[in-house]
Amino acid sequence: KYNRYDSRTISHNSIRHIMKDRSGNLWLGTFSGGLNIYSPTNANFINIGEQLAETPGLNFPVVGAIISESKGAFWVGTEGGGLNYIDRKNGIYKPLSAGGKKYRIIKSLLKDRTGKIWMGTFDGLAYYDPEKGNFGDFKFINPELKAVNKQIFALAENERGLWMGTDGKGLVLIDKLGTVQVFTKKGKNANGISGNTVFSILSDNDLSLWLGTDKGLNHLTSTGSFVHYQYNPEQFNSINNNAVATIFRDSRSVLWIGTKGGGINVLDQISK
Repeated sequence: KYNRYDSRTISHNSIRHIMKDRSGNLWLGTFSGGLNIYSPTNANFINIGEQLAETPGLNFPVVGAIISESKGAFWVGTEGGGLNYIDRKNGIYKPLSAGGKKYRIIKSLLKDRTGKIWMGTFDGLAYYDPEKGNFGDFKFINPELKAVNKQIFALAENERGLWMGTDGKGLVLIDKLGTVQVFTKKGKNANGISGNTVFSILSDNDLSLWLGTDKGLNHLTSTGSFVHYQYNPEQFNSINNNAVATIFRDSRSVLWIGTKGGGINVLDQISK
């Protein structure tokens, strides 16, 4: 917990993103305290806050997403300053700016198999090419898909292509040929997605996806059908809140499900 009198504590109590690095350290992105690195060995926090004068840091203290590089460096998406590149080992703290609000407010990040950095932003999908050093947009040209050009909360990749979780416009797939497919809730279709706001996406080993929506947990199976896990007051072991914010799979393939108001739920498919 934050303690203004102890520099070894976390810098802010509102945590937006958590990532574990190869050394076992936890990287915590906070609402306005920048990045915090927790070392289990030392049991304390190292803060990377907003850059001030000669002190290296981020160009904005609100962190929306973090992903790691193979060389031990990190990409940090901020909600106000855009994309930052951090290599603590070599002392590199580099903001990568581009014009326009779209590149400044980043909600999610993904490094694809070609090395391109995809950014789910406040205003649609964008990317950064580290080799060329340039930013670009992915524009949905089809009039029916233009509404997808808004907040993108989650990104994932599997053999089928790039997946996006949107704010009210469902689940979107861009396949390897560039074809776009949108999955939205349609009436009472029991085999479709249960909610059109997708907060989180977890890619599974069998080409299926786990989706955290505003209307429960969904499992998009490899056959293309959606299985719903929703709150049921008459079922003691149902999920206790339908607003699923985050999903994590541990080493035993148990799913840890973070909700907005119901705390943590656990789904053990093997022993259920």
